[in-house]
Amino acid sequence: MSLSLTLFGDSGTSDASEHLLRSAGASLVFGIVGIALLLVGYFLFDFLCRRIDIQEQLNKGNMAIAVVVAALLLSIAFIATHVVS
Repeated sequence: MSLSLTLFGDSGTSDASEHLLRSAGASLVFGIVGIALLLVGYFLFDFLCRRIDIQEQLNKGNMAIAVVVAALLLSIAFIATHVVS
């Protein structure tokens, strides 16, 4: 232990660990916010497209709906990334 204190010093260790914990907490919160925005966007899209039953079409293997939903989720994720950061 004394070797590590001698080599690396004790000053600033608490600041670095506090900064690391704060950054990890912020990443966790932003990740949760991003996932929540994805869910809200998907359900809003599902609500606005009442004539198309998206889940039924996905279960039937409709690739066109799958591509549209994938593009929707990617665009929401892109927007959420730039809004949160």
